[in-house]
Amino acid sequence: MPGNRTHTRKSEEVRIRHLYRRLILQGKIKLPYEAAVKLVGPDCAYHLYSVLHLKSTGSVRAAKQRKAKADRA
Repeated sequence: MPGNRTHTRKSEEVRIRHLYRRLILQGKIKLPYEAAVKLVGPDCAYHLYSVLHLKSTGSVRAAKQRKAKADRA
C-alpha cells in the first residue's frame, strides 16, 4: 500500500526529529544556532544558546555588564 509507506516514513521522520530535539535539550549534541532553531524553535534555542554562551564566557554578572555596555554604544 503506497499510503501506508508514506505514513511510516512520516512517523519515522517525526521520531528522529524528536530524538534530536531531546539530545539538543540535554546538551548531548551541539549544532549551529540556525540548525537548532529549526529543531527546537527560536525561543528555546535562544535560551539554550545564551546559557551555553554564559558558561563559556564567565559569570552572569559579567555577561550582563557586557550587554549593557553594548547597548549604550
